[in-house]
Amino acid sequence: MLDELQVWGARAAADLVQVGEDALDPVVVARGREGLESILALRATLPGTPFEPTGEADLVQPAMRALFQAERRRATGDRELVNAWREAASACERAGLRWDYHQAQWRLGAELIRHHGDRAEAARVLRDAHRYALQQGAKHLLHCVEGTAALGHIPLTAPAVTSPHDARPAAFAQLTNREAEILSYLVASRTNAEIAAELFISAKTVSVHVSNLLRKTTTCSREEVAALAVRLGPWRS
Repeated sequence: MLDELQVWGARAAADLVQVGEDALDPVVVARGREGLESILALRATLPGTPFEPTGEADLVQPAMRALFQAERRRATGDRELVNAWREAASACERAGLRWDYHQAQWRLGAELIRHHGDRAEAARVLRDAHRYALQQGAKHLLHCVEGTAALGHIPLTAPAVTSPHDARPAAFAQLTNREAEILSYLVASRTNAEIAAELFISAKTVSVHVSNLLRKTTTCSREEVAALAVRLGPWRS
């Protein structure tokens, strides 16, 4: 628990540094880095070795260490973060830390875009994190991933390769073409107002279409039907 708190502290410090950098405010940047130094100094006064595994089967502590190192480097302004986030994502995946794994994937995607790295890798990790955020209803992560993907001009749903003989998955067989179109906007996390503006229809009409979508697919929420669409593949014929 102590080491997990250290990771959270480093993350908060890195976030504060980022806020300061975005606002061109050196005082805030300095405050974030001072916070990180305080965390390190406090940990040095406590017993035990930071992130020491409890045994050979302990994969969580190495994952926490990798996350801490990535956040520490982010807070100190290290620009070579791609490998740090790759290592953090891999360690979290091995440890079964799904939330931290997808957070690290988002960060990795952001660094790849920032430094003009491998676009295919950036698209892969961002789409994976996006699917997870949809499935979990994780709105903050969803917002972060979508903003990062938009910055890199990366579509979060890979184009479907279809033929005239392709059929929709059974779950979407009853959808009208308009409902299938609405579904594509739900996958992209658009609001009713945004969909209405795009399609030149009223928000009330969009709401009716969404209700029909949920009923026909026996799902309970916009997030659930969007996640189903991502899992099952092309829903538009």
